[in-house]
Amino acid sequence: AAAALARFKAIYLHYPLMLTAAAARGLKEYVRGGGTLVSEARPAWNDERGLAHDRIPGAGLDEVFGVREALLRSPESTELALTEPATIPGMKAGEKIKGYAFEEHLHPETSGVSVLARFAGGQPAITSARFGRGRAILIGSFVGLGYEKEPGLAAGRLLAGLAEQAGVKPPVELSGGGPQLEARLMEGSGYRLLFLLNHANQPQAGRAAVAGAQRGRDLLSGESRSFPLDFRLAPRGALVIEIR
Repeated sequence: AAAALARFKAIYLHYPLMLTAAAARGLKEYVRGGGTLVSEARPAWNDERGLAHDRIPGAGLDEVFGVREALLRSPESTELALTEPATIPGMKAGEKIKGYAFEEHLHPETSGVSVLARFAGGQPAITSARFGRGRAILIGSFVGLGYEKEPGLAAGRLLAGLAEQAGVKPPVELSGGGPQLEARLMEGSGYRLLFLLNHANQPQAGRAAVAGAQRGRDLLSGESRSFPLDFRLAPRGALVIEIR
């Protein structure tokens, strides 16, 4: 499993409450070998049989993250405030990120653990630790759910900043438009499809650049388009470009 994961610069575990023992071992070796693992709250709480681990993170992942769960609260929502100094690209010290469902207070087990954010009561909310040649970051809530609910929130910049730190570059660069403008790139055999989606109730305009792309074809109109691509989308509108 670790060999299959090695091609990824970063792995994000969303809602990781149940992990098989094999998956946990693979993630552990992935980080040891130099990968970056970012997880939301309570990774490997349960195993593949539904049995709860005594320590959380479970299945030996507490060694990877360098922390254990000290206390768990279940508010409908919570806030995580970045500590001084802010070390995440695009984020500022003191900036607050909304989390949902869990408020997992984290207890560092080693001196090498850095606290990146805290809950309102001062408890560690986001931690970062070195393990082997890699890095493991634990977020004590479900910030991905917050981003899904409100894409304009700081959670989106947090996730993008962590990805940037890991050396991940977006396949599509967007400029202009707002947070409700989405770009997706899918790859097929000899071609790529660029999807531009406007989730807003008002028109949005912007520019999209795709690495290596010079020209494409609008699959809805049949027109030839050049890159960087200037576009304007109707409310709740979409654009699909085939790139060969």
